[in-house]
Amino acid sequence: MEQNSESIVLTMMQKKQTITDEDRQRLLDTFKRINVNNIWSKVENVNDFHAQRFESGNVNDICLCTLSENFCHQQRSSAGYNDGDFIKIVVKFYTTFDWLAIDPIERAIINAIVSLNGFSPKLLFIDDKCQIDEYVEARHYNYDDDCDDETVRLMARQLANFHSIDPIPISRAGFDRWLAMQDDKENEFFQLIWKDKVHLKMIEQNPEFKEKYYDLIASMDMENFTNYGWRGLDLGRYFSNYRHHDDMFGNEDERNSLEHLRDEAKIFTLKAYSVDAGFGVMMFVQNPTSDKFLITTKNRYEGFLQLKKRFTDDGTIARILGDEN
Repeated sequence: MEQNSESIVLTMMQKKQTITDEDRQRLLDTFKRINVNNIWSKVENVNDFHAQRFESGNVNDICLCTLSENFCHQQRSSAGYNDGDFIKIVVKFYTTFDWLAIDPIERAIINAIVSLNGFSPKLLFIDDKCQIDEYVEARHYNYDDDCDDETVRLMARQLANFHSIDPIPISRAGFDRWLAMQDDKENEFFQLIWKDKVHLKMIEQNPEFKEKYYDLIASMDMENFTNYGWRGLDLGRYFSNYRHHDDMFGNEDERNSLEHLRDEAKIFTLKAYSVDAGFGVMMFVQNPTSDKFLITTKNRYEGFLQLKKRFTDDGTIARILGDEN
């Protein structure tokens, strides 16, 4: 295979800095679709509100909207509204990505459930083009918060409540779509860069080692999606922080202790290695013209044996098997 000379073109989304007349009209058209019980449905022209764009974010088509003083005065006089009714809102217009398909029905369901359960600001409106939430004064979660026991316990309870919501009427296809995006879009891009940077000719393995040719045996990414959907990926990522200890979980079932979670993670890692080895054999049977998958199988199975010995020696496997008996 000759060196890849395909050029790569990146298209970056331009961040919006100001609110244009077109933006104001788009906001006004959106307000007219809000439920009539909400005061924002009473807005009739672009002079009834003020809008400013959030400056942060890579895709920042998000606006903070405030009712004008004149509009509020009219509503107090004519409709009996109180100051507490004149809420600020955040309008987020959805961006379409050519590299990731997002199901608008699933997005609406998820946002509605999260809002109704109190995990996000009140959801006031949503459709396939945008969503509107009540504005809440807030700040970024920072390192000091992450080191505060009370805050961490609160976050743990919130996460536990979030993961116990039942039912969640959405499919599990979202992860498959994300994984396809990784394979088809992101990884492909880096492969093109890598091929362009390698100034060597590459051929399939050949017993004759010819001049100016080199063998490329394997290039493997050791990253594994070892989670397999169990116990919540965000929970695992959150409690992987080195400052969190067993007592952060409170006095509860030993199966939820940090030590047991680590043991489970090790077993899931073993499972990932065994699945990879079996997958390599299957792919070789389907396409025996290349030894690529045999090499992968060999490496993954050797890794499986090493990890199995390690987890046997440190007692992980015995502890897990003991819990199952």
